[in-house]
Amino acid sequence: MIGEVVFYDFIFDPETRGMAATGVEKNGKSIETGRTCDMAFVWEFRFAEDGKLTYLREYNDTAAIGGTFDS
Repeated sequence: MIGEVVFYDFIFDPETRGMAATGVEKNGKSIETGRTCDMAFVWEFRFAEDGKLTYLREYNDTAAIGGTFDS
């Protein structure tokens, strides 16, 4: 289950039309185990010249969520 998403910063490079968004998902909960955790993330975006989104990738702190899914 997704918890509250809190963004810390947005960094945009107009030359490459790339953006990074940093933040944390608070109290994300595993439905299987019922455990929760706060998981830091970085989202990477790329945009075409017309402003349309062409790429999105999410990087998660997998070490933080690892214990949430262990049985």
